[in-house]
Amino acid sequence: MAKRIGKYKVSKRESVLSAVDGATISGNVNGITNLGLKGNIDFNSDGTDHVINQYDDVEVARVLDGANLPSAAGTSTSIASGNTGQGGFGYRKMVLLLGSGNDDNVLTLTAAQSGAVIHVTPTNALSITLPVGIPGIHYKIIIADKINKAFTIKTAGAGSDNNDSFQMRCQTLADDGATMDVDGDTLTFTNALEGSYIDLLCVTGGANELWHAAVFSTDTVAATVADS
Repeated sequence: MAKRIGKYKVSKRESVLSAVDGATISGNVNGITNLGLKGNIDFNSDGTDHVINQYDDVEVARVLDGANLPSAAGTSTSIASGNTGQGGFGYRKMVLLLGSGNDDNVLTLTAAQSGAVIHVTPTNALSITLPVGIPGIHYKIIIADKINKAFTIKTAGAGSDNNDSFQMRCQTLADDGATMDVDGDTLTFTNALEGSYIDLLCVTGGANELWHAAVFSTDTVAATVADS
């Protein structure tokens, strides 16, 4: 006898494959291109972590149970979960290794790479172009080597209407400590010492993009902001 799923009549076999009213899936779910979910994803095994792997079976995220703790050695050493019975969520960031074989190399990021770490070796003049701003997208840029070549970061609209801006605070090892610059669509950080980094966060999208830039310089070289 036919059953209904919503307004549709289905066979017994199709009914078995449906989880519209709630179901438990055990094992792998292979061959599904798009999976739409409403509600919560609940794991029904306690005392174990649950791993999310990408296609090549490399772990990219993990739902932490809280019961599995790293080992600790030494005299009177102790370790415990700060949120016992609650666990947490851990994930691996994408790391991009960026070099520049010739002058005027440009890396154009997309919103899909939000959260990535870009490890930059500016062997020659190098620029990073950010995607059209969507509030919440973010990137971390780390300088891999101190090389006196131009290194800039630009908004997607840089050089066109000068409406976009970086709100930048740069902390250096100089006596005056920190500098502020809040007017410009291009951030320049040339000849910075290795280990220096820039944390970028889009806070406003649209015609007047606003990016927050927290810069830490491991020597006295400061970043600057200006319009292209």
